[in-house]
Amino acid sequence: MKIINLEIENEIIKCPKCFSENIDENGVKNVCEHLIFVGTSESDEPELDKEKLISNYDIEKHEAYIDFLKENLNDKYFLFTDSRTRQIDLYLIYKNI
Repeated sequence: MKIINLEIENEIIKCPKCFSENIDENGVKNVCEHLIFVGTSESDEPELDKEKLISNYDIEKHEAYIDFLKENLNDKYFLFTDSRTRQIDLYLIYKNI
C-alpha cells in the first residue's frame, strides 16, 4: 500500500482520479468507485469499508486497524492520511487510482 499525506483545500477532499468531492466540512459526501475506506484513529469502526478490509483485523496482533491495513494491502491501494488536528487522524483508502 502506498501512503500519501493529504493536502486539503477549503475542507474538501476530492478523489485523486475522478475528482469527485468525497468529503466536505459535513463529512462523507459522494462515494465514488475509487474511495473504498474512510476511518479515523479514534474509532475501530470505519465510516465506510466497501471491501470489508478490516474484517480479519485482530486487535491481539495489531494495536490499531491502520497497522493491519498497512501490512496487508498491496500497491493497488493508496492510503491518504490527514493529521491536521493532531488529535484524530483521518484515513482514506482509494483503490486503482
